[in-house]
Amino acid sequence: MLWIANTTRQSMDINVRLPEMGRVYVHQLSSGRQDVVKDLSPSQESAFIEHIQRFGGKSRKDLHGKMKGFSGLAYATDKPFSEDEFHYGDDVVIDEAEDRSVTEAVKAAVSADQKMINRDGSRMSTGGMVEVVAEKEAANKRKVKMRVDLDPTTSVSDKLPV
Repeated sequence: MLWIANTTRQSMDINVRLPEMGRVYVHQLSSGRQDVVKDLSPSQESAFIEHIQRFGGKSRKDLHGKMKGFSGLAYATDKPFSEDEFHYGDDVVIDEAEDRSVTEAVKAAVSADQKMINRDGSRMSTGGMVEVVAEKEAANKRKVKMRVDLDPTTSVSDKLPV
């Protein structure tokens, strides 16, 4: 048996072509739910797991460690998921989204700063700043603000591709 869990806040459709099947296997999984996928041969189960992993899905044992690129979809072959594992998976998905927003805001700030440099290398301004405002979907409906300031005296970092 194969358990799959959707730890995100949105529904997912899993479309996978399995060996020994003449068509695409489609499995719908609602937000915050888990399902058992039954009656799969060992090769079909392996193909299903590989498909989940290809698109950011992780094994249950990986849920308890540091993860990068987690899509919110998890699988297990031993037993159903606990409520705590759903909460942890959701936290990781939210952390990933926040990390992506910070990276994108920094990229925007660096790109805007590049426009402030003349062709001869001289600067048109003494610095740059980008402010990102997003509305949070929480019950309090508060706005989340992030501000990125750039110091023109620092060197270019190769760690952040723009």
